[in-house]
Amino acid sequence: MAGRPSKPVELIVLENKNHITKAEIKARKQAEDALKTNSPLVETEAVKKNKIAHKEFLRLKKLYENIEFVEALDTQIVNRYCLGVSEMIRLREILDKMENVLDDKDLDGGDVAKAYTAINNLEGKLQQQEKLLLSYEDRLFLNPAGRMRAIPKKPEKKEATGIEAYRNRRNVQ
Repeated sequence: MAGRPSKPVELIVLENKNHITKAEIKARKQAEDALKTNSPLVETEAVKKNKIAHKEFLRLKKLYENIEFVEALDTQIVNRYCLGVSEMIRLREILDKMENVLDDKDLDGGDVAKAYTAINNLEGKLQQQEKLLLSYEDRLFLNPAGRMRAIPKKPEKKEATGIEAYRNRRNVQ
């Protein structure tokens, strides 16, 4: 997936860019419309039960009200993101408490080393999981940018008929 992500057709038309043909615009518009469900984002039970995740979901839902490409198809990624934000806040609090324990002067060197190892392992696993989720979301078109990359840039070519087909065959040989 090299290069820049595709822009929505409406944005290209608004910018008055003429680098694609009317047929390409029509084909991309149809492909974009096929991806729309016209259903709103839905909050999962796990997010509703989590105070921080619920607050983040409401914030994002308000931001996404006027964005056409963020809708029901994005429910899982938005909910996962909200839970991830909540989890990161919770883990940061735990790590802060662990660091406060390290400030205790009654700990010997072995306990300090174990605490640092636990902190390091926890942060490493979190970063691994975040990378994994991001790669899945991109490859499975679970985010708006991924879906935009899935839209074909060129319309399907019509098969030549009659004299045009004959000339094309002659040019190939």
